[in-house]
Amino acid sequence: EAEYNASQRQLKRMSGLEKKGNASVSELDDSKRLYDVGAAQLNVAKAKLALSKNILEKTKILAPYQAWVSARMVEQGQLLSPASEMFELLDIQKLKVVFYLLENDINHIGNNQMIDVVIPAVNELKRQAVVAHIGAKQFSGQAGYRVEAIIDNSDFGLRPGFTARITLIPSDRNLGG
Repeated sequence: EAEYNASQRQLKRMSGLEKKGNASVSELDDSKRLYDVGAAQLNVAKAKLALSKNILEKTKILAPYQAWVSARMVEQGQLLSPASEMFELLDIQKLKVVFYLLENDINHIGNNQMIDVVIPAVNELKRQAVVAHIGAKQFSGQAGYRVEAIIDNSDFGLRPGFTARITLIPSDRNLGG
């Protein structure tokens, strides 16, 4: 814009000098050409700025679901292609509790059964979970059958990896069937 303003002032000066006969027509033409080039460059710069602002306005980073960012894979100012991974997201609204039961206990639990879960890291927080899967055989490398239960974490108070204590709820208290 500064170049444009300077060429505009120069054109006015040359026009005044040419009218008084102190400048040639070719000098006035050169000033006019520089002014036109400056005006065109200014218009291109304004168009590029408007386009960049439009693209920036439409550029939003949105997760496909409510999630926590567990890892950032990019740095500020880094150029990205459309398919670049930027973040690792964790959906922790429901967490899986994994534990192993010995053969004496496996017959006392069933799918959809409620279990009590105590999380020591969160001031002995007590929640309930629903059994979602019971392994058909003993899990190799573990002493027992793998059991997976789902715990509601819609308040995001828990994090993956927390240690938990499991208590089986007697069947007369269990309405999960």
